[in-house]
Amino acid sequence: MLFSILIIAYFARNHEVRSKFKNHGWFVLIIVNFTQLLLDLPMPMNYYRMGTVWPASNEYCVWWTWCEFSLNTIGLFLMAWVLVERYVLIFHPHAMIQSRWKKWIFHFTPIILSLIWAPTLYLVLVVISPYCTNEWDFGSVNCGIPDDNYACQSSINNPTDLPKDVSSSNKKLATSLQSGIPIRDRFITLLGILATNDDNGARPNNCDAFIYDGSVANHSVCCLLHPTFIANDMPQYTA
Repeated sequence: MLFSILIIAYFARNHEVRSKFKNHGWFVLIIVNFTQLLLDLPMPMNYYRMGTVWPASNEYCVWWTWCEFSLNTIGLFLMAWVLVERYVLIFHPHAMIQSRWKKWIFHFTPIILSLIWAPTLYLVLVVISPYCTNEWDFGSVNCGIPDDNYACQSSINNPTDLPKDVSSSNKKLATSLQSGIPIRDRFITLLGILATNDDNGARPNNCDAFIYDGSVANHSVCCLLHPTFIANDMPQYTA
């Protein structure tokens, strides 16, 4: 953090260094890394000190996940663009900065997009996602992986309402009553594997399967979207 402050102060006081195009990307990247040191790094440090997520709240986990994913992605995008831009500035310097519109399109616009794309994306996926409420694991760093792989579509009381049944030998009893355990870690009752082009109106076409969680009061039925789960874990539940 001290070195970041010194570098930022050097850029701020030295106009000649700050005005060079080749240094703009690095300067922005240093500011992003410094922001990550201030906002994001204290959260995992506090987790490892206490052995659990504190405060154990949905708001805190949403904030942590959004910061972690956004700042990491911004850093990766900026680093990739700085490397590409450095190559162009060395071997084709006039192709990027010989006119005002080229400066904006090939220099400023990629940096701006790198700064706003990831926070906007994860704001939608993590913070205001309309599909499902995340169930966080307060015993895992970063509150576990957000449950955005599950898009909750409906809640039913009668499992036979699903369009296709699976034989009882392939069902797993949902026994966990601990709401703090993410749904992906509970035993689930598999009720139906639905074809991708099923047109019965019970689900959107991108649903790979329905899973039934009997540990919640209203017997939540969710549309399973994660392809890795389908490939690795689903065959053991199906004929």
